[in-house]
Amino acid sequence: MQECFQNTPPVKEFKVEYDFCVASLMANPKSKDADLRGLGVISMQHVYKMQLLFILISEVLLGLALPSPLTKQNGDFFQLTGISLAITNMIK
Repeated sequence: MQECFQNTPPVKEFKVEYDFCVASLMANPKSKDADLRGLGVISMQHVYKMQLLFILISEVLLGLALPSPLTKQNGDFFQLTGISLAITNMIK
């Protein structure tokens, strides 16, 4: 198992983009009055919705044998997941 990771480059520290974080949370009207736990729930809802969208699009594209055009959405999904993890870590 050790040799599997020998040539793997180190993982860079992940940083949530502030403007993306604010915009994604403010997209939900409930975020205005939400506490930290509420913001965590909202961020997880965003992740869940995007995951469902990815699954649906992937299924259609696989059926049509087309390449995925979701490069930007992959980055957005990564950011949304990072926001949820950051909020979860703050609640601990």
